Amino acid sequence: QRLTGGIRPGQIWYVAARPKNGKTSHVISMVVNALLQGARVKFYSLEMSEEEVRGRFHALLARHYGYQGITLSGIRDRSIDASAYRTFVGELGERIQDLGGVLDIHTPRDGLVTPGVVQSTAANYELNAIDYIGLMRADGGARSVDDWRILASISNDLKLIAAAEGTGMLVASQINRSGDAGHEPPKLANLSGSDALGQDGDVILTMRAIGRSSVSAFSVEGNRHGPSGKFYTVFDPENGDYQEITQEQAEDRAIAAEDD
Repeated sequence: QRLTGGIRPGQIWYVAARPKNGKTSHVISMVVNALLQGARVKFYSLEMSEEEVRGRFHALLARHYGYQGITLSGIRDRSIDASAYRTFVGELGERIQDLGGVLDIHTPRDGLVTPGVVQSTAANYELNAIDYIGLMRADGGARSVDDWRILASISNDLKLIAAAEGTGMLVASQINRSGDAGHEPPKLANLSGSDALGQDGDVILTMRAIGRSSVSAFSVEGNRHGPSGKFYTVFDPENGDYQEITQEQAEDRAIAAEDD
């Protein structure tokens, strides 16, 4: 927010990281933040089941509304109190409705995700989040992972949809293997399909998990309307805890995790 002012209508943002670095968790956290501000959101998961997606959202929202006993692992293995969970879900629906927010979820069971699929409902939402572009297909069925030109075409289509429908696009993307070295967030050049995504993206965030800690380092590698910069988060998807910390705190946590 400090560096970018937040996602605006017509913009497309990319959040990029190597696998298992927390990009899905952070994209979901950003969606929850929008939802709690009364936004209408469509979330496209191209690799998780509806149960898994809803579990992640519920873990974050349970913490926000004071249901500390509802954790991600408890939802997954059904070890939480069923009555308390039903109470939470019922209250959650009412609270989100009171805010004016909407969360609709598209999972693999609902079919392939193409630009045409996104466009068909994009105008109904203030934010469309896609996890992730590398698993999308072109409207003709070609896979984005097979050719960078297909990825570029899909990215350009999403940019045009955002502009035409006046909606925000928040899109997860992969970092190529060359961006797997070091401790700093990857550079724009490490983004898979970097030329196309770099041209289309209004904001491009790259991130890297720091060691074995729950800390992530982010870099605003591209910001069409403002400055670049770095920031750090500590995140705990199990308990729905996401917050910004200073660089010094990030370094201390990383050192402590290595010592453990």
